[in-house]
Amino acid sequence: MNRSVIKVLSLFSGLLAGLWAAGCKEKPATPETKTHATAPLPPGVPRQWLEPAEAGDAEAQYHLGLLLYYGYKTPRTQEEAVEMFQRAVQERLTGQGHTPRIDYSRNDGVTMNAEEGLKWLRKAGESGHAWAQYHLGDIYANGKGIPADPKEGARWYLKAAEKGNGWSQYHLAHMLAKGTGVECNAAEAAKWFRYAAEQGIIHAQYDLGYRLSSGDGVPKNPEEARVWLHKAAEADHSWAQFNLAVLLLEGSGGPRNPEDAAKWFEQSAQQGNAESQYMLGTMYARGQGVPRDFYEAYKWVNLAVARAPQPYYKTFRKSLEDRLSPGQLQEAGRWATAFVPRKSNLIP
Repeated sequence: MNRSVIKVLSLFSGLLAGLWAAGCKEKPATPETKTHATAPLPPGVPRQWLEPAEAGDAEAQYHLGLLLYYGYKTPRTQEEAVEMFQRAVQERLTGQGHTPRIDYSRNDGVTMNAEEGLKWLRKAGESGHAWAQYHLGDIYANGKGIPADPKEGARWYLKAAEKGNGWSQYHLAHMLAKGTGVECNAAEAAKWFRYAAEQGIIHAQYDLGYRLSSGDGVPKNPEEARVWLHKAAEADHSWAQFNLAVLLLEGSGGPRNPEDAAKWFEQSAQQGNAESQYMLGTMYARGQGVPRDFYEAYKWVNLAVARAPQPYYKTFRKSLEDRLSPGQLQEAGRWATAFVPRKSNLIP
C-alpha cells in the first residue's frame, strides 16, 4: 500500500473516530481540556476534523468543507461509523461515484454553513485537491447555494480534469459542447468525453459513442461508436441502448442485427424512452427482429404517444388501429395506463 493511501486511511480513521465520539457518545470534559484555550468549533464538528484542516491538510479541508457546506449525517453507532469508513475508503481507492466519500446528507448532525464550507473547499482546491476542485466546479456551475457562475465552475472543473478526475472531465466536456462558461468547442468536448469514458464514466461513454456515430467534434466512426455505446448500454444507459439499437438495425459500423436491435430498443423502452418505444412498435409491425404482432406494435406506439405525442407517432398509431379489435384497443389503453417505467441504477 503506497504512502498516499496510508495517509488517507489514517485520516479517515481519525475523522470517523472523532465524529462517532462527538455524535454518539458525550464524554465528560477532563481538567486538561478545560484548561486549554481552543478556537470555537462550528456546531457539531469534532475537534479531529478542524485541527488538521487548520494545519493545512487538504484532505481534512476538503471533508470539513463538504461537511459544513451540505450538513452531515452523523453515525448513530460505532458499527455504523466503521461501515461508513470502510465504504468511503473502498470508494476512494476505486474512484467510483460522483463523490467517493462518506455519506453527506442535509440537516442531520452538523449545522449547514455554506459560506464557511465554501471557504474550506477553496482552501483544499487551491492546494490541488482534485475532489474539492470538482465540488467547487459543481457548486459554481450549477449555483448550489450561491448565484451560478459557469465561468468559475468551468475553471475549477478544468483544474480537476487535468488531474485526471473523471467526473470533472465529463462535466467540463458538457460545458465545452454547449458553450456554457467557456467557448463552444466540439473537438475539445470530444477529447474530454474520451478521457472520462476511458475512466469508466458511463455517461461519458454514451456521449463519446454518440459523437463518434454522428461525427460531432470527431471524425465519424460508427465501428468505434458501437464499442462505447455497447459499454454504456450494458450499464443500463437508456439513450446508449437506443443509439446502439439504431446502429445495429441499420448495419452501421458492423453487421446488421435486427434481433439485437429489438432487444436494446426494449431495454430502453422499459425505462420509459419514448423514441425506443416507438421504434420497438415499428419493429413488431414489420416483423423485424421479432415476430410480427400488430397488438404488440400498437401497445408500444400508443405508449410512446402518451409520453411524447409526436405527429409521426400519432400517424403510425392510427395506421395500426384498423388492424385491432375494440377489445384489443381497450386492453392496450389499460396496459399503457398501468405501465411503470423501470428505474435505472445509473448515477444521474
